[in-house]
Amino acid sequence: MVLYFLRFRNSLLVRLLLFDIDIETSMTRVGKEKDRMESAGIEFFERGRKGFLEIAKQEPKRVKVISSTQSIDVIHNQVLEIFENAIR
Repeated sequence: MVLYFLRFRNSLLVRLLLFDIDIETSMTRVGKEKDRMESAGIEFFERGRKGFLEIAKQEPKRVKVISSTQSIDVIHNQVLEIFENAIR
């Protein structure tokens, strides 16, 4: 399970983008050579993912969840939309 975060600022407005992916799909993308974090074990990633998704549920205006199982083009368009809405 890999989570990526991107933060940006526009005046007082801060958004957190949570790029979410299930652990199984994430590990197939990593390949055979795993770094220290990727070798931490499934339970580690499950706890982290659950915690971050809970934060997103509690703060939906600040934290935007983007499914990373979608195509790159779809993800890109969602990120652009979030940025455009934030600067309006």
